[in-house]
Amino acid sequence: MVDVVTKSKPRAVDLTHEVELGESGVNSALLDSSLLDAESANAITTDTSETFEPTPVRVSVLTLVTIDIALGVLASTLAYSLILAANTAEKHISYLMFMVLFSTSFALFSQVIGLQNRRHLFRSWDLIFRSGLVVTFSLVLVSLIASLFLYEQIGRYVILLVSLSGLLGLVGSRIALSSFFATDGVKRVSFFGSPEFKSEMKRYVGQTSKSYDVVSTDDIDSDVCSWLAGNGIDELIFEDSSETSLSAVEMLKCINSGIRIHRISSFFEFNYMRVHLESLSPLWVLDSQANPSHATYFSFAKRALDVVCSLIGLVFLSPILIVVMVLIRLESSGPAIYSQTRVGQYGKPFTIYKLRSMRSDAEANGARFAVVNDDRVTKIGNFLRLTRFDEIPQLINVLAGDMSLVGPRPERPVFVDQLQNAIPYYSNRHSVKPGISGWAQINYSYGSTMTDARVKLSYDLYYVKYGDFWLDLQIILRTIGSMASGSR
Repeated sequence: MVDVVTKSKPRAVDLTHEVELGESGVNSALLDSSLLDAESANAITTDTSETFEPTPVRVSVLTLVTIDIALGVLASTLAYSLILAANTAEKHISYLMFMVLFSTSFALFSQVIGLQNRRHLFRSWDLIFRSGLVVTFSLVLVSLIASLFLYEQIGRYVILLVSLSGLLGLVGSRIALSSFFATDGVKRVSFFGSPEFKSEMKRYVGQTSKSYDVVSTDDIDSDVCSWLAGNGIDELIFEDSSETSLSAVEMLKCINSGIRIHRISSFFEFNYMRVHLESLSPLWVLDSQANPSHATYFSFAKRALDVVCSLIGLVFLSPILIVVMVLIRLESSGPAIYSQTRVGQYGKPFTIYKLRSMRSDAEANGARFAVVNDDRVTKIGNFLRLTRFDEIPQLINVLAGDMSLVGPRPERPVFVDQLQNAIPYYSNRHSVKPGISGWAQINYSYGSTMTDARVKLSYDLYYVKYGDFWLDLQIILRTIGSMASGSR
């Protein structure tokens, strides 16, 4: 049986088989609270429920950046064309400066606040709120630059017109993109492989979004390509390890018939920006290392960015850090900064530093899971966790070279041992330096189940394969946005 679906672009959810916990020695060990520190928010429990979210629009970030820059130029041009009656050289220069500053900051804050994150394209009130923040922050920044360095004041009517046109432009462009990609260019896709694979894909499609049109057939002719063409299939996605995969002759015949063929691994990575864990193999690991982004020039640029940003961060945040450390000591006794051993690149252990967000006696009765509204978290600690400010001391780790600004989050050695035994290819996340923030952190919230651990690993391995300077920049900007909004 072949399951035919109408293709849209869902936010990835785990399509791998769930691992039952507590039944074997290995998995039961994951439930042992002695393996976890009191500060950990990633404790693994026996809950293996999955959460499905509405599907986002598949729009490239570069496209959204280009649109936002164009909107900034149009908004500033409209404002000045309506306000300025005279076209003197001074005003012409002032307009050009304003246009460059506003369009640049417009696109920058759109990235920071999350409007270049595809999942927000479907949330109307959230879209309006974030658009308002983008316009407000952009105008504040441009006004400060204009008054401090250009010695000019931006007129109130210019601000009003730019605000209205910028807000309408952001909201309108996202709604238009959502409508266009929801109705135009729909492709029919057939999944080919084992019954389990097709059932898994069917379950995913059925639970993700009503925008999917699932069509099932009871049988398929021996001439697969003719059946696909007769049913209007645009793309064929086959299971990597399936014994029922198409032969080379059949694949070539389908391709020559205008049907695109993909492995589920490449299809998953392209559409969902994470890996399909059940498709991993030694060959996939070799392919991931062939990414040119891991060449010497990228390593040098990444290290240079780490050193510069960590130095600037430590210098400018040191006064705030000292105040926070004093507040931690005033609220509860014990050290303001605690250290812990974590696993770094190539499996090498190192000492990580964090601001203490719990009482010093949090483990008086033994280590236990961190939970929502945990009574061990101090008042200042709750603020630190929401803003991620408790991670700031890790800039020292970045400067020392044990960590990077961006990379998979480091885990405790004993915890890593258990996860490596439970999840194949888990150790491959250690082929890059761990980071203060990462692709998994900005795409998936904290979780406490084995399913959560697998989903986060799928994002980490995507970063291992596709990590580059542009992706690092996206992660940094989105992390800043989540810190500002207090989401974690």
